[in-house]
Amino acid sequence: MNKRFGRVIFLRDWGGSLRVETISKLMNLKTTMMASIDIIRLSASSTARLIDSSEMAYESNLDRWQKRSGAERRRFSLPPLRIKRDRQILDTYNVDLNERDQKMFYSNVTIVYLADSLEELDMYGDSLEETCQECGGQLQVCGFEQMAGLNTVLPYGPRFRQNLRDVTTENLAVMMPFNSVAVNHITGIPYGVHDDTKQEMLIDRRCLTNGNEWVLGVSGSGKSMRVKITAIMERLL
Repeated sequence: MNKRFGRVIFLRDWGGSLRVETISKLMNLKTTMMASIDIIRLSASSTARLIDSSEMAYESNLDRWQKRSGAERRRFSLPPLRIKRDRQILDTYNVDLNERDQKMFYSNVTIVYLADSLEELDMYGDSLEETCQECGGQLQVCGFEQMAGLNTVLPYGPRFRQNLRDVTTENLAVMMPFNSVAVNHITGIPYGVHDDTKQEMLIDRRCLTNGNEWVLGVSGSGKSMRVKITAIMERLL
C-alpha cells in the first residue's frame, strides 16, 4: 500500500484475565495502525441455544471418551484435561448468565499495521505479540484473509471476516480502549500522575461537581505541608 508493507492480525483468544489497557498498549506501537472491534449482542433465545449446544457437545465428548476401546478395564480413570476444562467453562458461563446477570455477545478484534520494510513489519509483529501475551491475550495473523481483514478494518462499515467468538459482558468490557479519564484543567494544579496513562493530572477543584479533598497518610508523611502548599497554589491562581 503506497510502497509500504502491511499485515492483518486478529485477537484470537482472551478471557477475564485480559488487562483493561490491552488495546491502548497495542496502539502505542510507533507506526500506522488501524483497529476494528465488532460487537454483536445475542438475544436471550440465541444465548440459550448456544449454551444448550455447548452442553450437548460436552456430553457427547464425555460419552465418546467413556466408550473408548478398553475403557471397561480403566473404569475409574479421570477424563482428560480438555474435557474437564470444557466443563469448567460451561459452569462459568452458567454462573455469569444466571447469577451475575451478564449478557452474551459475539465479538471480533482485527488490527492492521504498516511498516516501511518487511523486516520492520516482522519486528512490529513480534512486539505486538509480546505485548498482547503480557496482557493475557493471543494474536494471530489472518491466514489467506489479508484483504478481507483490511476491508473489515477500513471505516466504512461491513465485516468481511467471520471469526467471531462468544464473550460475556465482563470479557467484552476490557476491549474498550477508553478506560481512563484524563483531568487537565487550564487553571489546575499538579495532583500527581495517573496510574494507567502516566499523564500528569492538573486539577482545579473549583471546576468539579464536588471539590472536596481528603488528605490521608501516616504521622510525619507531610499531610500538613501538602495542604499548605495546595492552599497557596490555589490562592495564587
